[in-house]
Amino acid sequence: MHRILIPASLVVGALIAGTVTEAVAQTFQYRGGTRPRTIDRSDAGLTTLSIEIISAEGIGLDAQRWSQRFERFGYAVRIRRGLPGEGISVTEKKRGPLRTVKVIGAIDDRGRLLFPSQTFEPTDVAELQEWLDELKSFGAQGTPDGKAMWGLNKTQFDKFYAAVSEKAAADVTGLKLPEAIRKLGLPSVYQLKFSAAAMESMKQTDHRFVKHSPRDLSVGTTLAAVLNEFGLGFRPLRTPEGGIKLMVESIDEGEDLWPVGWTLNGEGADRAAFAPALFSVVAVDFRQAKLADVLRAVEAQTDIPILIDHDGLSKAGIDPAELTVKVRPRKTSWSIVLRDVTLPHFLDRELRRDEEGRALLWIKSSRPPRDAEDE
Repeated sequence: MHRILIPASLVVGALIAGTVTEAVAQTFQYRGGTRPRTIDRSDAGLTTLSIEIISAEGIGLDAQRWSQRFERFGYAVRIRRGLPGEGISVTEKKRGPLRTVKVIGAIDDRGRLLFPSQTFEPTDVAELQEWLDELKSFGAQGTPDGKAMWGLNKTQFDKFYAAVSEKAAADVTGLKLPEAIRKLGLPSVYQLKFSAAAMESMKQTDHRFVKHSPRDLSVGTTLAAVLNEFGLGFRPLRTPEGGIKLMVESIDEGEDLWPVGWTLNGEGADRAAFAPALFSVVAVDFRQAKLADVLRAVEAQTDIPILIDHDGLSKAGIDPAELTVKVRPRKTSWSIVLRDVTLPHFLDRELRRDEEGRALLWIKSSRPPRDAEDE
């Protein structure tokens, strides 16, 4: 189940008080204007949208108007009061080929419709319909260019996405971060800008080198993976002049950072077809080995890059370099081998793709950060 949840304290409480802070409005403002309709609707017939809108007292007329718009689009909507502890959210559940996307939004005192990644003004009728159509076609994850497009219009986003889809220019393993970034081959038109927290983080990690540079992946995914090793991430930032800079931020402070690979949607429905080398039966015999050695061996045998969420593992108190695993000699698939060596160490694995569509594996912690465990 994919879930995006914004705490009720930011929405429901503000509605009861009769106001929503500008910070919330800015965070979730719809960006980019109306996007051309290029949606593949192959999965739309198997998806049901369940839409609920939280409304406070005194804004019944706005609620009625939004309800009429939903009905005009062909979507039923339920207008109701908020529940204690409830927030706005977009969640998804699957049962076989059927998918249900549940959308919970809210109306603020200015008549705007708020969702986790979008804010719609009363005049944003076409934009709302297109967003709903995207949810029905692609589910809660949305399209790759549906992540609010980072404040870019469609032309800007498409151009940037194409640029970072190019293969990374070099293997930067063993380099310090500044040199690694220079050698990845980012188009020079996209200059990097570092936040104060990112600069401080780089000072503290100046003695460190890139541990692992993925092979043959796009420059966007490679940059995100390399920065992750240092607790950093990036996002495209539109400049006042209409250009784009890459904002590098600490993962702790960053919001909506560029992903290390994209979650599979329609193309990943048949995972065996998307990454057949992972599911072919082979003879394996590692017996006892370091986890890192097993991952590199699987990577070499399948030709599928394996990336590690170093920042997430560090926060969970997991050092992948110290993990030892056992693999019983037998005939099996690499997918099962990865399951057997990751689960005992509270690790999850996820099949993703880079911007060019190439398969990769993302290894992340299934254990909450240590700070969260202490609370």
